[in-house]
Amino acid sequence: MTKVARSHEVTTTEVRLEAGEWPFDPIAPATVWTDDDRRVVDLHCLVQMDGNQATFESYDLTGETPQSGGPYRIFSWWDPNQLRAATDRNVRWHRTTYDKPGDHTHCLLTWKTIGHGTTAYQVDNAGWITVDAYEKYIRDDILRLRRAIANP
Repeated sequence: MTKVARSHEVTTTEVRLEAGEWPFDPIAPATVWTDDDRRVVDLHCLVQMDGNQATFESYDLTGETPQSGGPYRIFSWWDPNQLRAATDRNVRWHRTTYDKPGDHTHCLLTWKTIGHGTTAYQVDNAGWITVDAYEKYIRDDILRLRRAIANP
């Protein structure tokens, strides 16, 4: 990380890649870690990217602003399908009960277990997300990704 600044509820972090490659697309949301597995900062939204330089925003972070320095590792939270599930405003999530005795599934966004009798959100009889994930990432858009991506 080359520069970190906070203005109100938005923390801007500039990252310079010095070795290796950027994580797979999508790069954000992601977490920056130290080599000894300490969380440095969560990066919520990629704002700009130019070669080995990237600028991210993080929202409503508490505590001290992360210090510039490194080396650090960056890990994306989601794959393209997960990002699409979280950002597609045309998708209609339906609150329902997972009704498969003796079976379970996992939340598309958090990988938490959704078992028989659990209330969760489903889309088109395909993917499931927990009520908590729905409230955070869909309803409240805490990562500000749904408003940042325009759907056709």
